[in-house]
Amino acid sequence: MFKSTESKFNVAGFVRAGFEPVRDAFEAIFAEGAGEAGAGFTAYYKGDKVVELVGGYTDPSHSAPFIADNVHIVHSCGKALMSMSVCHAISRGFLNWDTKVADVWPEFGAGGKENVTVKDLLEHQGGVAWLDAPFLPNVADLADLDALAKRIAGQPHNYGSKTTKCYHAVTRGWYLNELLRRTMNTTQGDLMRDWSDKLGVSVFVGLPESAESRVVDVTWSQLSKRMIELSKTVPHTANFKALIGTKIADVDPPEENVLQSNVRSVQRGQTPSAFTLTNASGLAAFANVMAMGGSWGGVDLLDPKTFAEAHTLEPVNLDVPGAFCDMCRVVRGLNLTAFWCADQILSRTRLCGRCTAGGR
Repeated sequence: MFKSTESKFNVAGFVRAGFEPVRDAFEAIFAEGAGEAGAGFTAYYKGDKVVELVGGYTDPSHSAPFIADNVHIVHSCGKALMSMSVCHAISRGFLNWDTKVADVWPEFGAGGKENVTVKDLLEHQGGVAWLDAPFLPNVADLADLDALAKRIAGQPHNYGSKTTKCYHAVTRGWYLNELLRRTMNTTQGDLMRDWSDKLGVSVFVGLPESAESRVVDVTWSQLSKRMIELSKTVPHTANFKALIGTKIADVDPPEENVLQSNVRSVQRGQTPSAFTLTNASGLAAFANVMAMGGSWGGVDLLDPKTFAEAHTLEPVNLDVPGAFCDMCRVVRGLNLTAFWCADQILSRTRLCGRCTAGGR
């Protein structure tokens, strides 16, 4: 472990011999002004943690240093964790890729959704990219998953039962979480707590009171704020309805809490796709389990068969309504994409992932 005595950016952590340039690059982010608040970076190599760094401050006013114990909303990074849990259920025989959601959850079949499959939900073509006003949950629903399921089940198919890819920004985790409840008698919050304890990290889907003092609010770049403001000018679009319009109905946060990210009452409930809380260390630990084939550190996520199936590259299928260009070719099950359809890159490497609104 080290704490840099030369840096004014509170960079601390450890770097294994041979990986020192990573620390230099991390510090350079702050020196060049890109790190306005705090950040973390963790990397594993062949199953071993080789870099774990934190630096910066908890807010742009530099009121306190950003430390390894801090956690924060990681937005759509939570979708990958949710996918791992569903793949785990498939691996254990509780679900199949082609299981119809309504076979597990009959009420879901309302509104033309009777043929939507688990695979459809995982690949953002479940027809529930957004919720209409009568089906928007409130804060109490997030803490009462029976009430949440009842609230959202009746949402009509967004595209009249026609299979259409459109980014499920917020809703995906709510629907998939209900499948975990009905088949495995567990939730994403429970699974993440169990697995993260074994891995020695912190991942919260449903923030406990005991961890609230560790939470750092996310900050938004001016570009991000501008993009959100532009979305508000076209409220009839799928992009707006999925990202802005699908919200917690009884929460009206101040402007700085864009997308309700920093509202504690929202964080206490389970919204796996948008409001999972962790940090770089937590995300890297789960990524390492997957990099090691789905089993590592006492956590058995996937068997080899499901692992191979989950990484199957699906045919090109553009997200035209939502205009998410990176969603054009999905790796089945894991919410990973061939970024910008870069087949030539994927053919030369084993790199997989996608862009996302992350955390700090």
